[in-house]
Amino acid sequence: MSLPKQNGKIRYCFLTILGLIAFGGLLYFGGFESFEKIKHPNYIWLLAAFCGSGFMIFIFAIRWGGIVNSLLGRKITDNMTYFFYSLSSLAVGTVLPHTAGSLVGKAAALNKFQKISMKNSAASVLLDKVFDGFFMLMFGWPLLLLLSGVATIKQVIVISIAEFLIISLLVLVHYSLWLRLLKITIASLVNFLGMFSFIRKRKQWQKIDALNRLDEWDVLQKETILRAYFLTAIGQLMLTVRAWLAAMAVGVGITPFEIFVGIGLVQASILISVTPGALGFADAAWFIALVGAGVPKEIIPVFLVSIRVIENLAVLFFWLPLYFFIIWKSAVRRRNK
Repeated sequence: MSLPKQNGKIRYCFLTILGLIAFGGLLYFGGFESFEKIKHPNYIWLLAAFCGSGFMIFIFAIRWGGIVNSLLGRKITDNMTYFFYSLSSLAVGTVLPHTAGSLVGKAAALNKFQKISMKNSAASVLLDKVFDGFFMLMFGWPLLLLLSGVATIKQVIVISIAEFLIISLLVLVHYSLWLRLLKITIASLVNFLGMFSFIRKRKQWQKIDALNRLDEWDVLQKETILRAYFLTAIGQLMLTVRAWLAAMAVGVGITPFEIFVGIGLVQASILISVTPGALGFADAAWFIALVGAGVPKEIIPVFLVSIRVIENLAVLFFWLPLYFFIIWKSAVRRRNK
């Protein structure tokens, strides 16, 4: 085995262990005996959490599919196939860092099964993530006001809603100005991340840095970008609903408002995470945000475990039937040729 590959495996194992230690440390705050709640969930709320997770992933899959179709100037495949690729990327993301999981699960799938060039496939994933990044910034900074004691949770919610309404109005009335601001915002974010050496040394950095040089923005139709923007807003709402349903499934008293204020920070932690499934990073972000929102520390670990377990089971719940459906559909097409 070559030295770079060996070092890569050692680094991967080290980061995985580091993530597990960080996750375990967060769980320690709540006491491991509190996890009896996870063994006996409310199955109605659990089913609702599964459905909420599936709907959320489907919304983001439709957004990505629209970007792919617009980028190539034709419809490549149906929404259910994009949904399947998105589920696959989340499955890969449990063993790889999130950015790498998206590229492997989505871009590689387009390249292999739809015969799309790797350049266009990767560009579609990066453009798709730009919208997550924009909403991450839009909803992330108000949390700083809460953590610093400048604003209450109600004030943060009002600021976030007002900000969304103002920006949405700008998108509809002055689209070209908003698009320029979006590009400037993303470039500023990439440049800011580039200031940290530990991020620049990551394999995913080249993909993140490529956002500064994407020419594909000019190919996308206005309708596609507007559609992606508002689908992202629905997806962000479903992120909150999915997490709240997971909390309800295990009887944890966390409100949707307390969850909503942490969404931006959690997404930022996933973006810079270097561990499989953002283990330790996303959990620390949830912990900081929920403590800042006034949630008791002892119930947060139960929530952290429940949301991870439910998300992974939901991916499996929807992925398996879709896999067999796609296999069956491919066999039918071959027979009809």
